[in-house]
Amino acid sequence: MKPKDSSIFDLNNSDNQLVLLDALTNCPGIGLFIVNREGLIEYCNEWSCLIFEGEKNAFLGSNLFDLIAPSEESWFKEDHQQLFEGGGTGEIDLEVISCKGKNLHLLFISKIIDTTSKKKLRVITIKDLTEKYRYLKLLETTNIISKSGGFEVDLRTRTVSWTLSTKMLHEVDLSYEPTIETAQDFIVPKFRAFAKEAYEKCIQNKTSFNIRLQIETTKKELKWIQIIGEPLYENGIPIKVAGSMTDISDKKVAEDRLQISERIFENSVDLICVMDFDGQLLEVNPAWEKCLGWNRAELLKNNWRKYVHLEDQEKFDQYTKKAVNGAKFQQFENRFSCKNGSFKWISWNIYSYENEKQIVGLGKDFTYKKEEENRLLLFEMMFMHIQDGILITDAKPNGQMPEILYVNDTLAKITGYPKQELIGKSPSLFSGPESDLSELIRLGDIIKKEIPGEFEILNYKKNGEKFWNRFSIVPIKNETGKCTNWVAIEVDITQKKIQTQKLIESETKFRSLVENSSIGIYILGSKGFIFVNKRFTQITGYTEHEIYSMPLKNWVHPDDFEMVSQKIEDRIKGKSLEANYEIRVFNNKGNLIEIEVHGNRTIYNGEPAVIGTMLDITERKKSEEKIRKFSQAIVQSGASVVVTDLEGNIEYVNPAFTKITGYTAEEAIGKNPRILKTEFTEEGTHTNLWDKLSNQQSWMGTFCNKKKNGELYWEHATISPIFDNNGVKTNYVAVKEDITNRILLEEEKEKLIAEVTLSYQELKKFSYIITHNLRAPLTNLIGILDLLDPSSISDETIRILLEGFKKSTLRLNETMQDLIKTLIIKENTDHKYTLVTFEDILEKVKKNFDHQIERENVLLETNFKDAPSGNFIPSYLESIFQNLLANSIKYAQIGIPPKILIESKKDNNKIILTFKDNGMGMDMNKVKDRLFGMYQKFHKFDDSKGIGLYLVKSHVHALRGTITAQSEINKGTIFTIIFEQ
Repeated sequence: MKPKDSSIFDLNNSDNQLVLLDALTNCPGIGLFIVNREGLIEYCNEWSCLIFEGEKNAFLGSNLFDLIAPSEESWFKEDHQQLFEGGGTGEIDLEVISCKGKNLHLLFISKIIDTTSKKKLRVITIKDLTEKYRYLKLLETTNIISKSGGFEVDLRTRTVSWTLSTKMLHEVDLSYEPTIETAQDFIVPKFRAFAKEAYEKCIQNKTSFNIRLQIETTKKELKWIQIIGEPLYENGIPIKVAGSMTDISDKKVAEDRLQISERIFENSVDLICVMDFDGQLLEVNPAWEKCLGWNRAELLKNNWRKYVHLEDQEKFDQYTKKAVNGAKFQQFENRFSCKNGSFKWISWNIYSYENEKQIVGLGKDFTYKKEEENRLLLFEMMFMHIQDGILITDAKPNGQMPEILYVNDTLAKITGYPKQELIGKSPSLFSGPESDLSELIRLGDIIKKEIPGEFEILNYKKNGEKFWNRFSIVPIKNETGKCTNWVAIEVDITQKKIQTQKLIESETKFRSLVENSSIGIYILGSKGFIFVNKRFTQITGYTEHEIYSMPLKNWVHPDDFEMVSQKIEDRIKGKSLEANYEIRVFNNKGNLIEIEVHGNRTIYNGEPAVIGTMLDITERKKSEEKIRKFSQAIVQSGASVVVTDLEGNIEYVNPAFTKITGYTAEEAIGKNPRILKTEFTEEGTHTNLWDKLSNQQSWMGTFCNKKKNGELYWEHATISPIFDNNGVKTNYVAVKEDITNRILLEEEKEKLIAEVTLSYQELKKFSYIITHNLRAPLTNLIGILDLLDPSSISDETIRILLEGFKKSTLRLNETMQDLIKTLIIKENTDHKYTLVTFEDILEKVKKNFDHQIERENVLLETNFKDAPSGNFIPSYLESIFQNLLANSIKYAQIGIPPKILIESKKDNNKIILTFKDNGMGMDMNKVKDRLFGMYQKFHKFDDSKGIGLYLVKSHVHALRGTITAQSEINKGTIFTIIFEQ
């Protein structure tokens, strides 16, 4: 029906004029509303009905304001009123609601016109921007994830705009709208002057800025952000500053940590170095030159081994080899040469980094401490055995036997000789017929060499009684290095020898038992391991020698070392007699293993020690962890899990079972799963199920079951038998997934596919009807319009309408031709492939551009040598050349002659064809998803139709090819086409 005030139809108000208006305004894809000052719709075209999903009759006479989303209705009414009062044109985008309740984003382009009856009407052209807004929302989501947002400062209105992600960065309400002043309040005070200066320079100097500063959010959280901004101009005057804000807090922390590490490296008093696995020094800190005299340049030319003392090089090689073979952390000591020729003792901690094939070393100079240790060694030896027999002799030249100068009371008691009788005698008087001659010869050799030695010899007392004597001798030398005296410390070990003999058999049995035990056995003293059995070495991978010489810290996990050390110390001191705990240790390959330790306090060789066992529980721990994860996975699984006995009675259900069926675990346990059974499960399902399970096989299938509340549901189940370690079947387990929604969706999908197929067939028929039935009327209409002379029409309104009618008709004809071309491509599969040359195709197409090529000074270059020809449908290839060549000429840069290069190359069974120009180019970030779409325009040219690249891509695909594009603004565009041959 028509509205009461039909002033838009003032052209005699005839039905013929209404038909004419419909023909003029029904441009594909563009909606049109004509409304009066009160907002009543007096006219709408068919496309506006399609956009709003309603019938035309329902819109006519209704109020446009009712279609606007409630959140935007008030300001739209205000804009509507201002437009009528001010006249002219307006362009806004806003959210509306379709007749079917969908939220749409539309662009309204409005113009106020005066009809012949002097009435003002608002003509609104409508374009659907819904997909564009969906893309912008996706872009905003990406910014939120990357902690990056945008901002814009309008210098004219002094208003500030923040994107959603920028608001989230400042932790403000999404409705919050900042001003220039309030935006600055977020900046930490010490950075405000700095930020203000960068902002003002940006405007004054017309340059961008890139700064870092701290802000404090509304939740009092300090963040480091990077702000990048640049001014925007209009007629040379800055009107806006826009840019981005990115949260770089994590990056700033990492940078600060790196700076701290660098300062530690430069200022450390300890030696720090990095070398490769071959020992080549890669980096050293300044402490090297201060400690050893070698500067950095001298050190980096050489291998670390060059500076190690010759006697320590073998040990050094062992530790570096372990590092290369996977030992992550090691400690050792060696002597390092100084530039002045002396040596210093360095204590090293080295760390191996296998991925980088590098070793990092931390060294501490402990030369003074080492020298002190050597000076104290003699005193420690003398006083450690002060309760033992002590004998001091002189030193005769040429290895002659010395004479006794001093003996203590203990020695006199051991031998039965009064001290006075021994002075001046040779120690050989203690020897007798059964004394070990070889040991006496060795004693003489030790004296000749003037080196310390230890002996156990059968000696004789004054009364002829035999006793076993264990003694050690040490040479005493003066400042010149000459041996002046010998000190012997002697112990009567007769009783110990007798006891040792008695213990040999029991010890042999014990050792056999210990060595062949499947459990690691150890004895640990205050200074390290004293004994380990074979199983202990197998568990750790180290040899006995390595274990005895290796500090405990080297193989116990750092997080466990303090606890282990404390427990050992407590047991040795008697604070704790027993221990049973788990620790992590490194094996010889640097891998972590978990062990269970049992230990008890004992006395070994007269000193407190710990004796215990060590059991490798690594695999047990892994199994326990797997069981824990498996149990947790079952508990948290969204699938229903049911375990039954062999009779089918439920023994366990997980929470998902309760959630799906409504039965609690207490209600289900002891029941049979038939409580869920319905008559809707396919007949024979349960029989097949028990046949499979009886044959020790798993069964998979679908049930229609019933919940506790009687509601039906579908579930897909896998039921399997469970066997014990002996292969005996003990239970059944069922894993079931609720597939009710899937079943319903499958049914809905089948119905939808049928409807879509039918719709497609009808739409294709409709397209053929449109393209075939409208071509002749359009041709006639264009002919009639060509006969009309607009200058002979005096009524300006009619002349304007006629010109608009002619323009719309021509555009409709172009659209019809594009549609016909598209349909031909989509439907025509009967074109024959022919061997054609690219040169022939180009020559044929160039004839259409001869005038333009000459006028625009086009430089057209080709290179078809590598692939001069191929099998194509000639008309399709011509269309590709035609459209790409046209675009390169049409979108050339102003004032720069177009330069076009067309090349072809061969790659196995493919031909690669490229079109390259130096034209205006495009911003690929903005156009890449729309580049080959129909009616997509990327430059403001009146004669651009947005169909060329769509046809190119359609023809390329029809020729079994692909096309991609690279482009930069004011640099040009490259199209790359790959054809399969």
